[in-house]
Amino acid sequence: MPLRKLWRKRFKLNNRGSAIVTVIVVTIFITIVATTMLFISGRNYIMKQTDYQNTRSFYSAEETLDKLKELLVAEVDEAYDVAYRDMMRNYAKYPTENERLRYYVDSFTTELDKQWADKLALSGTPLATVRKFMEDQGVSPDMTKLITNVGGFQIVSIDNKNRFVIKGVEVYYVDDRGFSSYLTTDIALTPPDYDAETTGAAEPEKMNMSEYVIYVNWKKN
Repeated sequence: MPLRKLWRKRFKLNNRGSAIVTVIVVTIFITIVATTMLFISGRNYIMKQTDYQNTRSFYSAEETLDKLKELLVAEVDEAYDVAYRDMMRNYAKYPTENERLRYYVDSFTTELDKQWADKLALSGTPLATVRKFMEDQGVSPDMTKLITNVGGFQIVSIDNKNRFVIKGVEVYYVDDRGFSSYLTTDIALTPPDYDAETTGAAEPEKMNMSEYVIYVNWKKN
């Protein structure tokens, strides 16, 4: 055999095992990519679950507030009826529209103040008063106990108009997994609008009283 061919044969690169190395490198690369994707997917799942639980706890807290607001609509309706009839009985005493409106608003807020003062006298504290008010309307204690504090009841001026306000209502909800929501708000019971110039015996058309129970200074903490 010629010397040249012997030299080529001896020093020719040995490729045995190169396929195994390639397979190992590709396998490692695929493993890294798959692990990264699983990690990202897991993180996204955890984030979605956390967001879901937070949203669920928020809605549970908000549901309690909305239930209280719903029950307060009847209070507005009753106070409106008293104030409207009172103003009509004293209509002749107040010659101008502004005077009649002022009398009507004062009568409305005074009626609510009296109603809740009577409730407070029976229950002892603003918190117990609100809880009892809700439970007397059929709300379960499991829901009312989510109300953790009530600051009090008072007539305040909002936008230069008197309103009866349930101050500092606090709702705290925590589920069995530790997710929680804490809401605070004042609830203003506002006098329904009507035409003070109406002097007929018939009352104005039935209004949507839910529009006159509003959250003020609502916060999610």
